[in-house]
Amino acid sequence: MFFPKKNIGWGRYIKEEQGFVLVLTLMLISLMSVLAVTSFELVTSTTRITSNHKLYLQALYVADAGVEDTLCVLSKADWGSLVFDPETPSSLATLSLGDIDVNWTWDNVNNNWSLSKSDLGGTYTVTLTMDAGDAGDTSDDRLVLESTGTISGFTKVIVAEIGKVPSTKITLWMEKEI
Repeated sequence: MFFPKKNIGWGRYIKEEQGFVLVLTLMLISLMSVLAVTSFELVTSTTRITSNHKLYLQALYVADAGVEDTLCVLSKADWGSLVFDPETPSSLATLSLGDIDVNWTWDNVNNNWSLSKSDLGGTYTVTLTMDAGDAGDTSDDRLVLESTGTISGFTKVIVAEIGKVPSTKITLWMEKEI
């Protein structure tokens, strides 16, 4: 083996470069830390958005359950016995509906019926207001239904108009912005 007797400067080169790898390593670790924190924030934000959207949809479905429950009651009701006059309204509570539990209450101040139920993990409140339409013409009598679904602080409102001719059906259905 041949070893040169003369120092070609390797020692001097290594002395000048001491600490460079340490600085480079610290920069890479800092960059990786920033990327990790950013990724964690992104995942957390996406999870929160997904959870809020799920609760929004659940509130909408609870409000829709109020509409469907009301339609079920009204489909069994005798529309001929409903009086569309706010002065002497028919009582939904006294309609003969068989085995369906009806707990509608009449509000004399607002001239509407209301019903609240806690169901499906949330609560819905339904209000029914009579709209008599043209005087003397009972074919355009309708009920305006407003169902408010609430779950975990999220609230959605559905407004529907229910007509009676030829059978009970929704003639308008829309979400109401709060």
